[in-house]
Amino acid sequence: MNTRKKFFSPDRGYGFFTLIELLVVIAIIAILAAMLLPALNKAREQARRISCANNVKTITSAILQYAVTYNDCLPWWNYEGCRWIHQVVFIVYPRLNKGSEITNAHLKFFQCPSMETPPERYSYGYNRNIGYSYLSNSSPTYPIVKLNRVRRPSQIIAIGDGDGDAYDSDDANTNIYMSWNLIGDFHSGGAPLGFLDGHVQNRKRKEVSVPGAIPSDNSSLGASTAELKKMWGEWQEMYQ
Repeated sequence: MNTRKKFFSPDRGYGFFTLIELLVVIAIIAILAAMLLPALNKAREQARRISCANNVKTITSAILQYAVTYNDCLPWWNYEGCRWIHQVVFIVYPRLNKGSEITNAHLKFFQCPSMETPPERYSYGYNRNIGYSYLSNSSPTYPIVKLNRVRRPSQIIAIGDGDGDAYDSDDANTNIYMSWNLIGDFHSGGAPLGFLDGHVQNRKRKEVSVPGAIPSDNSSLGASTAELKKMWGEWQEMYQ
């Protein structure tokens, strides 16, 4: 059986190569592809993390611009239908006048490229201690946070990539905290976080969460530390 294949060379005309030689070439190509794949995946994730950090920066800047526009009051959320996300969108798209005008196209920067976020949901969460102001008869009323009173804005988390585990909850994955609705771990175990002074920093989930915290399960939590309380601006820590 003749296993030699004919090929054409511009310099030498027609020649032959064996099936074994062909298999060797294919094997070499496969090995090179396998060696390059991890580097390509790493580069792809690096690009996604940069894109995610840009989204967080956009949201953080809009939050601070909102405070400048509205007497230092930060955006907030309540059960009466006011959503901090819409307040941010109105800053980014000032020509919008009401929530019904907001489309999925206006919310693209609320979706992390490393998360499979449904179009009507959001990847990023707002610090509960800043964003909650219930203003309803059945719940306690927390005061709207005023930026000019915050003593440590560079240390207090404002916004971050969420864990993606609360799409079906009433929070729609839009609040984060140290013990529930945690920051995400889609970017090498951490997430980009925006702080109240406007800077963005990547932090590991374990660095900003209570020991034992698991998304949607706070049954085995450790004690929160003084550092975590300062980072999340606990009620007594926000203005200290």
